[in-house]
Amino acid sequence: NGSTHSIVVRFSAVTGNGMLFGTGRVGFSCLITPNNGGAAVGWRLTDGAIATYVAPAATSGVLAMVPGQGGYRNGALDLVLSSVAAGATYPLAIACRNDGGVIANFLAGTIAAFAIYSDNPATVAANIVALTTRMQAL
Repeated sequence: NGSTHSIVVRFSAVTGNGMLFGTGRVGFSCLITPNNGGAAVGWRLTDGAIATYVAPAATSGVLAMVPGQGGYRNGALDLVLSSVAAGATYPLAIACRNDGGVIANFLAGTIAAFAIYSDNPATVAANIVALTTRMQAL
């Protein structure tokens, strides 16, 4: 459900405000918007409705969301993300967002690789760097 597993995505040619993935319901969201308004990456892993935006926007690269660790951009920590107790009610959608059962916010771009996995918190940073390097080679 995104709140207990890491998600890593290699993408390119992104335009607009579409999402790499997303799920949500009232009071919980898990999503990444790489080109939010052409100005920042929008990160949301929260029990609330507020995203965190980190400039600059990303039209290509590798983004990873690791609950309890952070959001990674091309293998480097972009921001700290807390773990959340709540889980998603709706299935995770790829290249869009499942917003309370409604599929929306479609990605205009390409996803070359997508991974969801569980990791040891002690080694997650090194593993994100290794996976990012492998995905960038695609």
